[in-house]
Amino acid sequence: IFILTLFLNSFLFANLGVIVGMRVRSHEDTSTYSNFLIMPMAFFSGTFFPIDKIPVIFQPVIQILPLTHTNILIRKTTMDTEAWISLGIIVLYAVGFFIYGSRLIRNYSE
Repeated sequence: IFILTLFLNSFLFANLGVIVGMRVRSHEDTSTYSNFLIMPMAFFSGTFFPIDKIPVIFQPVIQILPLTHTNILIRKTTMDTEAWISLGIIVLYAVGFFIYGSRLIRNYSE
């Protein structure tokens, strides 16, 4: 599970990097994505503390984040229902980001 999750997460965030790289107009804009997307996702997705300790009102938003499901899978030892759902969500994000990034590259013109 760990190796598959590591590969999918790397693929997902590499595609997100392509999307950000194609959408920003300057190097300064890149920090906006990092500050408002990547940093909060890393902090609130269960990397440093359990998700169930976060107030209930924020948990639906946190469950949408792909890094949440990566953290769930990395901590799993067996493939139960929660693991299969998390794996499916990560695959959907990875495929979605790949398609969108490919479309941005294909339609790019200076």
